[in-house]
Amino acid sequence: MKNLKGSDLLIKCLADLDLNCVFGMGGHGNMATLDALYKAEKERGFKTYIVHDESVGAAAAGGYFKATGKPGLLFVTNGPGMMQAIPGLVEQAMENSAIIVVSGDIPTAQWGYGAEEELDIYQDDDQTTLYRGFAKRIFNVVDPKQIPDAVVRAYTTAMGGRTGVVLINIPVDVQSKVITKEMLEKDYRLKERAIIDRPRGSREAVEKAAELLANAEAPMIICGVGAVISDASDEVIELAELLDAPVGTAYMGQAIIGGNNPYYAGRVGGWGNKYANQAAWNSDVIITLGNKFDEDETGAWEVGDTYNIKKTKIIHVHIDPRELGKIYPTEVGIHGDPKEVLREIITLIKKKGKTFNRGTKEAIAKARAEYYEEMKEYRESNNVPINPFRFVKELEEVFPKNGIQVGAAICARNYYCHDNPRSAYYGYGMGLIGTTLAQALGFAVGCPDRKIVSVEGDGGFLIHSSMLATAAEYNLPITWIIVNNSSYGTVWGLQRQYFENRSIFTEFKYENDDVYVPDYSKIAEGFRVKGFRVEKPEDIKPVLEEALAYNGPTLVDVVVDRIFSSTPPTVSRCGWDKYYPAWE
Repeated sequence: MKNLKGSDLLIKCLADLDLNCVFGMGGHGNMATLDALYKAEKERGFKTYIVHDESVGAAAAGGYFKATGKPGLLFVTNGPGMMQAIPGLVEQAMENSAIIVVSGDIPTAQWGYGAEEELDIYQDDDQTTLYRGFAKRIFNVVDPKQIPDAVVRAYTTAMGGRTGVVLINIPVDVQSKVITKEMLEKDYRLKERAIIDRPRGSREAVEKAAELLANAEAPMIICGVGAVISDASDEVIELAELLDAPVGTAYMGQAIIGGNNPYYAGRVGGWGNKYANQAAWNSDVIITLGNKFDEDETGAWEVGDTYNIKKTKIIHVHIDPRELGKIYPTEVGIHGDPKEVLREIITLIKKKGKTFNRGTKEAIAKARAEYYEEMKEYRESNNVPINPFRFVKELEEVFPKNGIQVGAAICARNYYCHDNPRSAYYGYGMGLIGTTLAQALGFAVGCPDRKIVSVEGDGGFLIHSSMLATAAEYNLPITWIIVNNSSYGTVWGLQRQYFENRSIFTEFKYENDDVYVPDYSKIAEGFRVKGFRVEKPEDIKPVLEEALAYNGPTLVDVVVDRIFSSTPPTVSRCGWDKYYPAWE
């Protein structure tokens, strides 16, 4: 038998926790770990997916977590490898994605000597300090005996409370150190130690919340990403039906309820739906779940934007107590898991035996019809370049019943064709553009029987295009749709609106001011991904149908009207408006 190594013990411990899907890249700092992973593909059924940019790998690991509820695994080498992952990991940390990063490191005996790829500007072997700004915990392993403890603690830290990113840092000599057969075969009882508690909140707070909701005249439910991670979809729908109350969502909460559910009022906030914002403003009691009241949602936290906090009583449920009362005064703050808290609240309200008929479904149906009527001119436009809302209409009509939409360009963020919860995910943690394009990889791996559709702008695609190589190598069933407006459209739209159309760093142009319009379908073909280009509105539907029916990865490059794609006509003012010259 060949010598057993610390890296073999690492893989065994991950397998014991049913963590057997890994995204990653190799380097001289993690070769021993990768060799153990190679053996585990056959011996333990591990699935491995090479990525071609560590930041893309971070996004893929985050997508896998959202798709499966299991932590995403990212293996990176030391120095540049673990550093290159940082943009994607920060975004995923802000999205509350549970990810375990396993990084290699230089040999312990070489610390401080300037070994290859050592970061030693301030202290010897300083690379792990780069993760302190966003990782929930950093585990430095200096002996193979520490590996089982590090793995189970990393798991419980990533998955416990507010889910997030953790780092296990293992020097290459520790990975390669010989261990005994007994060490490898020992039962470390990791599953028994991997305890993830989901608190229900105090009984007093839950009872007070139930009383407020039962006696409210105009209650509303608003969901953030924490409600999605909690898997509280059934409970949210049950509470909405019980109270006859509208459901609104923050940006990352849209997966909580199907887009066509009669209680779905839409997104709240600066880029939200008019009815959802009106309902939030007029509510006397709002229960918000797993939500942090971010800037996009609230209009930069000013009274008079999304929430009328002078009259609205807020029930705030969050797994992280630091969020309670941080932005707005709360009538009831509940430190608990949204799903568990809602179960308690629903039981208490049912005991009161009250029924409610507020006409909510009819009001939402009316508002939605008015929205489509308002958008009719754009949704049925035959203009060239294509009006992006015509593209959205065509996508709604052909979207696969078992599909998952990941990410969305601005033009596709309001109402959707999705009938079921957990079918529309939007990453907006730190606002890293295009990251959802890369998250699609993880969704495809985690949900192999579902079609993944990712809609994003061309600016984000230029950052994350290496994802195409991974999709091609593993024939992942993803259709990427690139809204090609030759710009970083959101910021360009603000420049047009507030700075007298003076733009810099936002438009794609040649030096003579002609617009630069790359053909992204040809780029896709170069990656061996089937590419399509759409320039006329009558071609949208047949091309989408062909792309979605294809057995493998596809990319559809849709050349759209640049103005409409960057500033939709129905959005509210964004919170930053007050800081721009045209505010008054």
